Amino acid sequence: MRHQLILCLIILAGLFGILRGYSFGYAGLAQQLPKSAEQKALQLEGEIVEVRQRDHHRQQLLVKVRLLTTPQQKITPAPEFILLSDYQGSADYQPTEIWHWIVKLKRPHGFASPGAWDYEGYLFKKQVGAVGYIRQVQQQLEPAKHSVNWFRWFWPQSWRDYMPPDVHDVLSALLLGDKQYLKANTWQAFRTTGTAHLLVVSGLHIGLMATLGWLLVHAVGRLVSWPWAFISRPRCAAIVALSFACSYALLAGFSLPTQRALIMVTVALSGVLAGVRFKPVTLWLSALAGVIAWDPLAWISSGFWFSFIATGILLWRFANRPGKPSWMFKHIWPQCVVILAVWPLLYSQGQSVSWLSPIINMLAIPYLGFILLPMALLSSLLALLSFPPEWAVMPVSIATQGLLAGIHGSASLITPKLTMQLQGLPLFMACVSGLWLLLPSGFPGRWLGWCWWLPIFWVQPAHIPNGRLHIAVLDVGQGLAVVIKTERHLLIYDTGKAFSPSFSAANAVLTPYLQHKGWLVVDTLLISHGDQDHSGGVQDILSQFSVAHIISGTPEQLRINSPKVTTCLPGQNWQWDNVKFRMLAGGDAHKNNNNKASCVLHVSAEGLSVLLPGDIGYVEEQHLVEQYASQLQADVLIAPHHGSKYSSSMLFLKHIQPTFVVFSAGYLNPFKHPAPAVLKRINLLSSKELQTSRDGTIEISYDPQSDLISTSLYRRDVRHYWSEKVNW
Repeated sequence: MRHQLILCLIILAGLFGILRGYSFGYAGLAQQLPKSAEQKALQLEGEIVEVRQRDHHRQQLLVKVRLLTTPQQKITPAPEFILLSDYQGSADYQPTEIWHWIVKLKRPHGFASPGAWDYEGYLFKKQVGAVGYIRQVQQQLEPAKHSVNWFRWFWPQSWRDYMPPDVHDVLSALLLGDKQYLKANTWQAFRTTGTAHLLVVSGLHIGLMATLGWLLVHAVGRLVSWPWAFISRPRCAAIVALSFACSYALLAGFSLPTQRALIMVTVALSGVLAGVRFKPVTLWLSALAGVIAWDPLAWISSGFWFSFIATGILLWRFANRPGKPSWMFKHIWPQCVVILAVWPLLYSQGQSVSWLSPIINMLAIPYLGFILLPMALLSSLLALLSFPPEWAVMPVSIATQGLLAGIHGSASLITPKLTMQLQGLPLFMACVSGLWLLLPSGFPGRWLGWCWWLPIFWVQPAHIPNGRLHIAVLDVGQGLAVVIKTERHLLIYDTGKAFSPSFSAANAVLTPYLQHKGWLVVDTLLISHGDQDHSGGVQDILSQFSVAHIISGTPEQLRINSPKVTTCLPGQNWQWDNVKFRMLAGGDAHKNNNNKASCVLHVSAEGLSVLLPGDIGYVEEQHLVEQYASQLQADVLIAPHHGSKYSSSMLFLKHIQPTFVVFSAGYLNPFKHPAPAVLKRINLLSSKELQTSRDGTIEISYDPQSDLISTSLYRRDVRHYWSEKVNW
């Protein structure tokens, strides 16, 4: 009877999960902005939930919608949340304020490329149904109210003027999980040392707060006796500990690791209240079920897998161990176990693992738990006691500076390197290997775990046969980045845009793509010209890859002092693996127009040829036709200037006779690329047009068996129900 009851409960839980997931997905899709409302002036009334300071000129607001209308009618159903950018900087926003704006919106749209972060999935999980910008601030309808969101924003703001900026930025991340202020070099230092998990409010923070509440009740219990006539001291301690943990979780934004830790603490403390002691596996499974029930899309986040796998392994290996553990078993071995368990997942994300990481974590975790967090509480107490602010924040500021110095110092001892992303069977075997090696000592055949690692050393990058060509036009938004691969060589044509000092298309799309393929050495970096949407990621590529040669139409604008940099000139040619490369134009610098200096490259291989003309216009196209005529013919044309109406003349297209024309442009970009007139000319030639904004990253190669050019469109081949729907 008991087993039948358990089976029924499992079936009911599964049905509930399916129903919950379906309702969550359906509700999310229903709340996305209607296509008919995109790029129109809309009136928005909403409450500010979060304020993110991106730079001195831009704020980003997460707004809970109260009313969204066109000049004629109300939009229903409206998105629940909207992500707004304010480029005007005319208002000083605070969470919980209610404002009225005139905005322009569009549906969520992110980079769709192998290895790139699923931005659309992230926004869908956050129930954000539209993104856009403020055209005009109308008025503030209601002032800020003192709520959790407001205090979460106010707490770090109150420190800002009394400590160094880098210390404030790291402290906001350590205490609240708010990484918006972190500089790129600081974030990279934490990643390099394997301590990035410290920047996520997780079990360490929640457990410490629960312990603090527990100890506080027991300390009071030693001084007074009257409360225990009504409630036992352990039950009172459990209630206070749970309230401390819940309060901190709310303050930290209730992130995914916080949810996991809070559910485990809640189940454990409820056992104290009920007089029941739960097994570690019960705590772990309760947290897993609770997180998935709360957020059915939590599993698409890599943090979900890292969090639960690391916690599960630690509980499995160390919970309820008999005898008194040694110092090494308590402090060093858990770090080694976690690294061994999660390193395959790290490699699947393209991250490397250092042997120093367990040692650094062994020092950093106790420092955070026993020094920095208590210092933060002390600083808060001093502030409440009306100490001068510069004195109140001094303890936590000094503690944070110590941690930051240690992290940067440790990172300088490690040479970070790009690694090939593990995928498919090798990733599965690596995970099995880690788990097998972590079996209890004495388990028969445990040494066989090392054998599961052997196939990993034979993992090879994606192979291109001799004489063939692989072309990838990456989805980098409004910009251009093309990867051209032969059997043993790699050329990158442009790198996309740099959106900020810490974020570029090269880091977000180009580097993950190359890691996904296992192509980690760049023979030639060719930058057509110096415009930001083509050259913005140059420094990022040079800092991460070994680059043998750099060519550009405007080399002086790249600001690279190296003999490897040369100017592209007509007549340059070379051959890699029986694939021919010819430079048709470029390097003719014009004072007020970089586009005219674009390097025009023609590549031809067995069954496939491609022409990359950069951002040239009608005049340059005319010159190419006059000079090369039929030699311009190519199977694939990367549309000049992203499909501008001032490029892709009919004369130029007729001489190329492309089978495919690829447009690299942003979704609903302000330049309206590709222009309708250009699309019309392509249709007249019966060429097939492909667009990165619609199709995602586009990969093209020649299939000798069918004697056809094959195309892989990322949005067509890798579909998610929350992603932009396209009919091919």
